[in-house]
Amino acid sequence: MDSKPHAGSGSTDKPARRGLALGIAGVGLVIAVALAELLTRLLLPAPSYRLGSAPANQLEGMLVPHPKRGYAMAPSFSASLERPGRKILIETNRLGLRDGGLDPRSEDFVALAVGDSFTVGFGVRAEESWPEQLEGLLQRSRSAGVEVVNAGVSGYSLRQIRATADELLEPTGARLLLVGAYPRAVERIANPYILHQGKLVHARALPFLQATDGGFLHSPYRNRFLRALHLRCARSFHFGYYLLRLPASVSARWKRFRKPPLDPHSARRSLEPLLVELERLARLARSRNLRAVVLLTSPQSSSGSFEARVRLFHRVVVEHGERLGLLVVDPLPRFQEEAAGAPVLRFEEDHHWNPLAHRLAAEVLAEQLLRHHLVPDENHPLQPEAP
Repeated sequence: MDSKPHAGSGSTDKPARRGLALGIAGVGLVIAVALAELLTRLLLPAPSYRLGSAPANQLEGMLVPHPKRGYAMAPSFSASLERPGRKILIETNRLGLRDGGLDPRSEDFVALAVGDSFTVGFGVRAEESWPEQLEGLLQRSRSAGVEVVNAGVSGYSLRQIRATADELLEPTGARLLLVGAYPRAVERIANPYILHQGKLVHARALPFLQATDGGFLHSPYRNRFLRALHLRCARSFHFGYYLLRLPASVSARWKRFRKPPLDPHSARRSLEPLLVELERLARLARSRNLRAVVLLTSPQSSSGSFEARVRLFHRVVVEHGERLGLLVVDPLPRFQEEAAGAPVLRFEEDHHWNPLAHRLAAEVLAEQLLRHHLVPDENHPLQPEAP
């Protein structure tokens, strides 16, 4: 007699098959995630907060806290900075300036150069920076008794640059103020670099950072739970870190895509904080009975061009300077002529000016200073600035 299957066996097998399928799916998911994690670690950089390329983030002890400016270069500092194919000596004097010692008995005409990394000379030797090259050009002209003091500090906003001028004009005995202004970095005024655990980070990024050995981790999430989860993934689950970062990256790209092109009106609105600081610099110079001259600093792109935004920003600042009676020197036309579309005014690995760009900027500035009789020469002795 043939046996018949039990009536309930089919219903018993179905949960078993579902359990087996779920188990296989779970194992497959674990394998897939493990493979994704392996590929992420092989192909993508380890999660980290991208610190600026300033020497301060590469040379321990180069920066120290400052009560008014937030940070400054350490006095009497000396160290070598390794750059591709060259070693750069970074030395400061007793005032924390990348310049030689000041002789209070000297009768030279002193010009104080203030600015950010384009002034201090990031990536170039001290003698290759535009303040030093400008001094040499003026001394080789009819202005033998001219000294240009380099008081630039990497990462500074124009507000910090103004504070530097206010502090150093008297101790240096300066009779001319030269200001390196970087219009594209206008956001530093509201979101300055600050010194955090010896590194320069943006002030607004600080709540979203977590210290690690040798650096920081960063999460864009304002929600505390998501931020904590994202930072935990950054430590141990890189695939999860990049997966969680994806929505924020897409959102940021979408905002940039939807951003309307700049016109002169919107450019002026974007630059308003910088223009206000220029007005304050002009008032500071008048209160000290001296002239201020602004040198515009902007980098060349890796393609060899200069962004349309940069050209527009420069035009707005030059026009504003004219309204203030402030001489604004724009080396961009000379840069474009010299470069002819080739990326010859920057470093291959970095957008900062190379020695050639510093030399061209110094030449353009020297021409304007001599043309406007802002430095002494044998034919045009200087007159005191009207109060």
